[in-house]
Amino acid sequence: MSFVQELRRRNVFRVGIAYLVVTWLLLQVVDVVAPMLNLPDWVGRLILLLLLVGFPIALIFAWAFDLTPEGIRRDTGAGDEPVSGKPRIFDAIVFVALIIGLGYFTWTRIAGDDAATLDGERQQASPTSATTAAGTSIAVLPFVNLSADADQEYFSDGISEELLNVLANIPGLRVASRTSAFAFKGENRNIREIASILEVNHILEGSVRKAGNRVRITAQLIDTTNDTHLWSENYDRELTDIFAIQDEISNAIVESLREALGVDAPVTVTATTTDMGAYDLYLQALAASAVLSLETRIRQLELLEQSVRADPDFAPGWGFLASMLATIPTWDHSLDMAAYMERARAAAERALALDPDNQNALIALARAAYELHDWVTWRSLVNDRLESDVNIVARDANLSGTLAEQWLGLGYLTRAIAIADPALAVTPDDSFLNLIRGLATVSLGRHDEALSFLKNAILFGYSGSAQGLLLGYYGGDHQEAIWIAATSTRLADHDPALLPLLPHLRRLAFSAPGDRQLEIERFWRVANEFGFSREDLLARGPQWGRRLDNDLLMVLGEYQPIVDNYWGNSPMFWMWTHGLRPVRRSEVFKSRVRESGMLDFWKENGWPDLCRPAGNGDFECD
Repeated sequence: MSFVQELRRRNVFRVGIAYLVVTWLLLQVVDVVAPMLNLPDWVGRLILLLLLVGFPIALIFAWAFDLTPEGIRRDTGAGDEPVSGKPRIFDAIVFVALIIGLGYFTWTRIAGDDAATLDGERQQASPTSATTAAGTSIAVLPFVNLSADADQEYFSDGISEELLNVLANIPGLRVASRTSAFAFKGENRNIREIASILEVNHILEGSVRKAGNRVRITAQLIDTTNDTHLWSENYDRELTDIFAIQDEISNAIVESLREALGVDAPVTVTATTTDMGAYDLYLQALAASAVLSLETRIRQLELLEQSVRADPDFAPGWGFLASMLATIPTWDHSLDMAAYMERARAAAERALALDPDNQNALIALARAAYELHDWVTWRSLVNDRLESDVNIVARDANLSGTLAEQWLGLGYLTRAIAIADPALAVTPDDSFLNLIRGLATVSLGRHDEALSFLKNAILFGYSGSAQGLLLGYYGGDHQEAIWIAATSTRLADHDPALLPLLPHLRRLAFSAPGDRQLEIERFWRVANEFGFSREDLLARGPQWGRRLDNDLLMVLGEYQPIVDNYWGNSPMFWMWTHGLRPVRRSEVFKSRVRESGMLDFWKENGWPDLCRPAGNGDFECD
């Protein structure tokens, strides 16, 4: 028997073919799975090397052994015919492997065609996408947390956000907002689909594995127009190198996009602290920003105070702390506004001494001046620092939201809209920007236009008075039922002691104008019988606002508590809503405008949308 015949008899050819087919199939699977698991590039090369080493071993095994129905037996070389079970078994293996391979090849081609078709349909359905994504743009997806401890997710989220903030400062590069990009966290979506929705042509994704004092970060940059991996890298470093890693990733991206951006200068990420404990606490506070609640704000305040105690020279920690101190009294109205504003000023000044351009600190100083009615300081900060670059304002949702809110609070409704609109074009799903845009619009009487913004504010996470406003304006013929549901819920959650008064509050709220005075007198008698004095019911609520809401205070003709609210801890921008027109026409309101210096501000900077001079130094507002 010739050597070739002996190879055939021992099924060496069949084993070789089966091995090569299975090897090809395994490499295809690795090619698909490796990017999904953020595996380094060398994993694929290692698997190929092992399979190549295994090929001659498989051939030697096929020569030396027979695979029979009774099991594996050594081939003695006797006989001219192959063992009966062995060819059929390897024929089956080869056949199945070929079928799987053919099926995989067909599926990838069909899936690719479907993806191309889907992308084409999306472009037709959204004609603005190509225009918006024109130029160079990128989205930073939240890096996947691969740490053994699931609680380390704040760290991977924080690294992603820090990179996003660095890239946002690169000229010529449009960066999708954090809110938009992080909406895809945990979703198993195709990269090109995400890019189409975010209207960007590049995606940065990766993973973070943190263990003790070491961190491993994997990052890759994808050109979504052709699914090309422009760059990928693994960083296995000490935790103290975290800023150097951010610097290297940012510069690698700039280098990959250099021609498109026309940028030659390198990006510089400066280490803002050498205390990784302080930085870790800062990242925890940063991650908590996604949830809008008083409890979250309190937790952030605690974390940031710990952070700056750990490193008194950590500028970002001081700036973020100043921002929290300046806003938390608007969440808890029992707090002393003036005391917190002074603390915010001190923290902001410390941050600016360390970093003169710290944005959070500048915003906190502006808010402190605004809340304390120091209009000269506020106007100077806004003119000289915060509004000096309209492009920065539009890209920074926190900055644009703050400015739009404060101009709205001062009564400049159209100016608030002019600030909010460019910012919403960049960050359409920012809840606070939608709220301010909706309130400014509804205060101008454009209810239909305001509806979508107010709905978006709630859908994207804002929780507060917007729900009541939405129900009040758009409840139609079901106002009474809606009022009962909303008021009972509010009382049950915040002031359950008042629930026995609910039927009487309803009767007062829906009394006819001609019967109003009699109903007011009746209500105070009933309230007194339940043990509630007038002072009790006009007092501050347990956490925010007044015990009776604005609608009931309006019916009772009690304008003073409403004005006290908005010149206290309640955000002043609510003062301009359509329902509070009678309050704005009252002497209580006009007196507070004069006392707070707001009237002088109007005279110097132009009259707000709903107010005008009325002669003899007087004014009137609608």
